[in-house]
Formats: sequence, structure tokens, C-alpha cells
Amino acid sequence: MMEKLTEKDGYLYGHWRSPVNEWSDAPSSIHNDETAKKVGMRGGTIPGTVHLNLFPPLMLELFGRQWFEIGCISMFK
Repeated sequence: MMEKLTEKDGYLYGHWRSPVNEWSDAPSSIHNDETAKKVGMRGGTIPGTVHLNLFPPLMLELFGRQWFEIGCISMFK
């Protein structure tokens, strides 16, 4: 079951979540700090799937269970 969000001062809040970059130790991956620094980045990137996993509580609050049945979310324009 998804967490229930609360509204305060026009903003939606949920419990604090700490997403994990499971690919941070993958050698030769842009998600790895050492590899990313070699190409001029400050550190490894967080995969889009990690970000997308943070959306379901908000989508359920806004659109209800139907979002899982006919809705979608994309990282592309």
C-alpha cells in the first residue's frame, strides 16, 4: 500500500525517502563516481528509474488508483 500524502500550505508532503543508486559500484558506468569524474562530472548520475520510483505516491494522490491502470509517466518530452 502506498503512503498517504498530507497537504500543508498548498504543498503535498509524504514521509522522507532515501533512494539508493544501486549502480554506483558498477565499473565503467556513468552512475559510478570514479567513471563520471573522468568525463568531467562531479559524481555519478542517478538513474532515471530511481527518480521515477518517487512519483507513485503523488500520482495516486492526484489521480487515484486509475493512474496505475491507464496513466503513464515519461522522462521524455
